[in-house]
Amino acid sequence: MFYQKKIHQWLKIILLINCILLIIFNLTSCKKEDKNSIAIVNGQKITKEEYEKNVNFYTKFFSEKFGSSYLTQIADNKKRNIDNIKTDVLNSLIHEKIMLDDLKKHKIDINKDQINKLKEEQIEKLNGKDSLKANLDAFDENLDDYDDILLQNAIGIQHKNNFLSTFKIKDKTVVKYYKKNKKLQKQYKYIALKFNNKDYANSLKSQINNNQKFREYANKEIKNFEVIKSDFVYIDDALLSNSKVTKKNQLSNVFKFKNDYYILMIISENTDQNDLLVKARDLIAEKEYDEYYKNMIKKSKVEILK
Repeated sequence: MFYQKKIHQWLKIILLINCILLIIFNLTSCKKEDKNSIAIVNGQKITKEEYEKNVNFYTKFFSEKFGSSYLTQIADNKKRNIDNIKTDVLNSLIHEKIMLDDLKKHKIDINKDQINKLKEEQIEKLNGKDSLKANLDAFDENLDDYDDILLQNAIGIQHKNNFLSTFKIKDKTVVKYYKKNKKLQKQYKYIALKFNNKDYANSLKSQINNNQKFREYANKEIKNFEVIKSDFVYIDDALLSNSKVTKKNQLSNVFKFKNDYYILMIISENTDQNDLLVKARDLIAEKEYDEYYKNMIKKSKVEILK
C-alpha cells in the first residue's frame, strides 16, 4: 500500500514535469516561429522583411525629395520623421492585410491591370518611363520592388472601389442632404501663388492689381514661386477658406497658411445642380465607406510582435 502511494506520487510528479516541459517547448517554438514577423493580423503575418523593405523605400524616397537631414527633423507631433515613417509603414501594412482579407471574403482579386494603371499614372506624373527609372535609380530601387509598393496602393483602391460600386442610396435622401448643406450647393476652382518669403510675396502683390495681371504672373515660365491649380472644391477647402476670397476673379491679400505665404484668386465656379447632386451622393458614399472601414479595423485582431 505504501509503495502504491509512492508510485502514484512519482507518476504525478513526472506528469507535472512533462506538462511544464511541453509548455516551455511550445512557448519557445512560438518565439522561433514568429521571430521573422513583426505583426499578426487576423492570422496573417507581416514579416520583418516586407516591413523593412517598405521602410527603406520610403526613407530613401523622402531623403531624396527633402534632403538627408529630413529623417532626423522633428515633425508637428514632436517625433522624428523617421519614427513617423516607421509607424506609418506598419499601420499601412496592417491595414493592407485587413483590406485584403475583406476583399477575399467578397471574392475580389487584385489584378495586374490595377498595378499597371497606377504605374502608368506615376509615369505620366514623372513625364515618361525613363524619368521613373531615374527616380528609382536615385534611391537604389528596382521596378520589382516598386511593383510591390504599387500592389499595396492597388489593394486600398480596389477595396474602396468595391464598396463604392455596390453602394446604394435613394435619390430623395441625396436631395435632402444636398439642400440641408449649403456649402454643397456651389464649388470653386482657384489658382494660388505660393511663396516661402513674406516680403517677396508682398512686393509681388503690389504689382498685381487686377485678375489679368495675376494670370500673367501665374503663367510665367520662369518664376520664384510655386503655382497651385485646384480642382473644383467646396468653400471649406483649407487654402480657400484661409484666403477669405468668395467671388470669382476676386484677389486675396497675402495670407499665411502653415509655413508659407499665398496670393489666391478664384477662376471658376460650379453651380450646376445635377453635377453637384452627383458629388453630394459621392460624399455620402465616402462617409459610409469611412464608417465601414473603421468598423472593419475595430473588429480585426491585430497583434504587434516587435
